[in-house]
Amino acid sequence: MLNLNQWIVNRIKKIYFAPKTRSTYLADWSYGYSDFQRNWPKYRKVNFQYASLQQGRNLPPFADADVFLSHFWEKRFDGVLKGINSSRLITKYTQTKGNWMVPEVNIVAAGEVTAILCEIDGVNSDYYKSNLNRYTKFVEEQSGKIKNDFRKYKGIRVVCSDQQEEFLSWLGLSIVGTYGRPDDQNIRDIAVIMEKAKKSDTRLVVDNLQSGAEAGLNIAKDLKIPHVTLTNFPETTSYIQTLFNNADIIKKALK
Repeated sequence: MLNLNQWIVNRIKKIYFAPKTRSTYLADWSYGYSDFQRNWPKYRKVNFQYASLQQGRNLPPFADADVFLSHFWEKRFDGVLKGINSSRLITKYTQTKGNWMVPEVNIVAAGEVTAILCEIDGVNSDYYKSNLNRYTKFVEEQSGKIKNDFRKYKGIRVVCSDQQEEFLSWLGLSIVGTYGRPDDQNIRDIAVIMEKAKKSDTRLVVDNLQSGAEAGLNIAKDLKIPHVTLTNFPETTSYIQTLFNNADIIKKALK
């Protein structure tokens, strides 16, 4: 992912990130899982902190931060931020919607973060834009390899978690039906999915790790087809590596 440690080079000295799960896009950026880290010049490091609200633990000292960056749907920190008396703290929420595992959406999100950094640290805007351009080209190049590799699987029918629908469609697979978290499922909806799947030669059931790694397992068992689980957030390697890992899981299941 983008390495914000090497993006921020001027007036931002400390930045906090939400949400609490480390395996998220903004957290990955803050921890420097960069696909270009070896090639980028060595600018002085910024003090990045990872914000986590967990029961029984002390709240992070946001008042020491210059910037707090979060996804728009992460509202758990709002109450804490309102109680902070800091004239310099800048709070920003990313607004990019959609599945950030889809390369085109990921690039849009990276552009939004770039715009935020340029707004905060305008002196170095050219540097941020240059890094964005480099990152965009890299993501397009690497994701293009995956798309090309998946041509032979185009149109294969799958049933999946609604959280994986956008990514699987990007791969070129045909979505027969989707389901939600285990607590949100009902017998009638599952029965409809099962009927469609049986009539359409469905080959695979795909779950989403973050919303229930076995939510569709019984569907797969009843259909007697493979079941796999993908992550909807980058792992601790990088976004691109996670993209390849997810694609490999699908390929192995379809062989």
